Formats: sequence, C-alpha cells, structure tokens
Amino acid sequence: MPIEVFGHEGGSAFHSHLGTRIYSSLIASLAESSDMVGGLLCEGNAGPAENADTWIPHLVRRLNESTEAEVRVRIDAGFTDNDTLKALEEHGIESLVGLRSHSGL
Repeated sequence: MPIEVFGHEGGSAFHSHLGTRIYSSLIASLAESSDMVGGLLCEGNAGPAENADTWIPHLVRRLNESTEAEVRVRIDAGFTDNDTLKALEEHGIESLVGLRSHSGL
C-alpha cells in the first residue's frame, strides 16, 4: 500500500504510475476481521516483496508466541519471488499463494 509523502523525506521515491512521492508498506491483517496485526514501512522504490522473506517469518513467530491461533499466510503474486517462498518453506509456514506463473514450479 503506497503512502504519499509531501516533500523529499528520506527513503521516499517518485512513483511514476501514481504521479507522486511515496513510501511503500507491507501490511498484515487477519482474514476474519481485517484487524491489522503488523506493518513495515519500506523505501518508496521498494518492490512489493522487499524484506518479505525476513519480515513475514518474524511476524508469524510473534503471532504464534502471543496467541494460540494457528497462523497461516496468504500472499498474492507480488510476493512469489524465490526468497519469500523459500523463507516460508524453511520456517514451516503454511501458506496460500496466488500465482501468475513461476519458474520454480
């Protein structure tokens, strides 16, 4: 989710499609209630999966430690880079992944 900035704040970048300077963000929410359970602010020129391979396992670990819920992750095609998929597998995180096409399959 892009966050518009005004001026030239450090880490922001011009997004040509939106026509403005932004920060990028990763947002995690509960499917049942849409309650936000985590967020990560990224540089404006970051790709959608930037830092997802470290952030998602960290967030899932925190949620597992603080709740008794079974945490599963649903990600869309923007997060299907090899690093993110590998991290989910290495950490034993159950996931539902929306794929366009993927060379690793």
